[in-house]
Amino acid sequence: MVLNDVVQALRHIPCFAPLRSEAISKVAITIIEKSYQKGEVIFSRDEPCLGLFILKKGAVKLFRLSPDGQENVIRVARQGECLDCVPLVGGGLNPVSAQAIIPSEAYWLPHREFHWLLEQEPIMARQIARMLALKLRSFLGRFEDLNERLEVRVGRLLVELAR
Repeated sequence: MVLNDVVQALRHIPCFAPLRSEAISKVAITIIEKSYQKGEVIFSRDEPCLGLFILKKGAVKLFRLSPDGQENVIRVARQGECLDCVPLVGGGLNPVSAQAIIPSEAYWLPHREFHWLLEQEPIMARQIARMLALKLRSFLGRFEDLNERLEVRVGRLLVELAR
């Protein structure tokens, strides 16, 4: 891992973009790069949150299993996206599981370092709050979509996946 490459990658991730250069450099030093094979589980629902995972490359599905074992995909994360920051910010266990759907690489910022960063850089906390609000709006839109016909929902999903 080349430190300068990590710094440049972090500058393009929305929650890190507004940080001062010295803060981004401190984050880059503590970042750990991880690789995952297709089908490998990154974290599981109802387990403690280990930190912030940011997808460097690849694609990861975030999903929940229903009581009868049916997999419900919540979303597919792509390059530059955080896999799930809800338990980092709100506490509690992972609300979803994450699994690589193709070979993938992620930056991992351990829990302790993430919270230190939030204390040192309030602008990051505000940025994460904005991102969570956008996700909430997106999920509310999906909830409203459930009232639409199946053909319309499938079409919208295909357009979203094509992005």
